[in-house]
Amino acid sequence: MSLFKIEDLKEPEEVETKTKSKAQKTQEKIICRLGKASKKVSEVIGNVKMGESIHYASIGDWSMHDLLFHLLKQTGPAKVYISTWSVSENAVRMLIDKMNNGEITKMSAVFDWRVKMRRPEAFELAKFNISDIRLTTCHAKVTVIENDEWNISIVGSANYTNNPRIESGVISCDKTASDFHKFWITEEIKVSDPFDTIKKRKKL
Repeated sequence: MSLFKIEDLKEPEEVETKTKSKAQKTQEKIICRLGKASKKVSEVIGNVKMGESIHYASIGDWSMHDLLFHLLKQTGPAKVYISTWSVSENAVRMLIDKMNNGEITKMSAVFDWRVKMRRPEAFELAKFNISDIRLTTCHAKVTVIENDEWNISIVGSANYTNNPRIESGVISCDKTASDFHKFWITEEIKVSDPFDTIKKRKKL
């Protein structure tokens, strides 16, 4: 016999949590959003606030670059740092358009090295339009948006491609998180070996 009925389950709206770390008490607002197939990114994510974290899962008609552009409408012009396993030519063209119109003031990108073979048109387009770019072994899907007012990081499953599958992620409106992800992305672009991979290879 079932202990509950499926219709009794409700979609999570907002959950506010308080966490205690040693002597310091902090309060973080956590919001959960479910993006159904018919919903656009603006309907699912809405507006964001510093100090919030939004956990989302979606199979909606939008992609990672659509989420980035939605957030840029709220933050205004910003520096953007991304890492991705795959990127489409269409996504690169839209990123370049945002750079040309000033919505993205600086662009830095880490791509998986296989992009050069899987998506050669996208890679060539990115290589000639994004000054800070690096190919390496990368499966991380991270985006950082930064300006004087905003520090946002997005960590999730989606690449910078059109993908009709279920994707999920977390939007953290938090400077500590965005600084962390910006650090390793920029260090990787500078080939500063933030993960000690070069040192490891030398030992082998």
